[in-house]
Amino acid sequence: MADTLQQLILQASRRGELRHPLSSDLPCPTLQYADDTLIILHGELAQLLLLKEILSAFSEFSGLHINFEKSTFIPMNIDPSVAAAMATALGCPISSFPQPYLGLPLTTTKVKLTDLQPLLDRFDKYFAGWRGSLLNQSGREVLVRSVLSSFPIYAMCSLLLPKGVIDAIDAKRRAFLWMGKTSCSGSDCKASWELVCIPKDKGGLGITDLHTRNKYLLQKFLTKLLAPSDAPWHS
Repeated sequence: MADTLQQLILQASRRGELRHPLSSDLPCPTLQYADDTLIILHGELAQLLLLKEILSAFSEFSGLHINFEKSTFIPMNIDPSVAAAMATALGCPISSFPQPYLGLPLTTTKVKLTDLQPLLDRFDKYFAGWRGSLLNQSGREVLVRSVLSSFPIYAMCSLLLPKGVIDAIDAKRRAFLWMGKTSCSGSDCKASWELVCIPKDKGGLGITDLHTRNKYLLQKFLTKLLAPSDAPWHS
């Protein structure tokens, strides 16, 4: 069914009925994952009405009800009065960026620390059931390496996390490693964090450096994205 909706929008684009925001030679982007659908088109009331007709037709023959009240309309560079009329016609509430999409903030500007606060909040939930003070140093080291260092991988595959976000995560990893708590002072740390992140065979503890991992994951993602479709993902 997802392919059917994409084909309907693609055909309308080829007929010149739906227009790409930047070029009439390009089809309107339609991104779909599970039950999430993102459709981008030129900001005109007539375009939006045509899109609603396509969505209504799709709903009728597929039996999949589209709840416009739970959908979101995000105008960009559109006069507020025009945007209000478009939202009323579509039956969607007006929203703005950043928007959550697949668990990550979707935005037209550089990702800020506040945009990733939900990520930090979820990170804190890991500590709720842990009793770090009851673990020895080796036990806490295992949890830091296997759980806390792996938690942000999903976000780091798509976003270059702001330094403040990684610093906040590092502060929590450092506190749990040394004290088994969510915070600690500098005097509680037995070694600098730079030393902790050095591989064990070079005198460190081998804890992952998140700044380096973030850049590496993005590089691998871009390499895979730009490679031929049948190219293997080399480690």
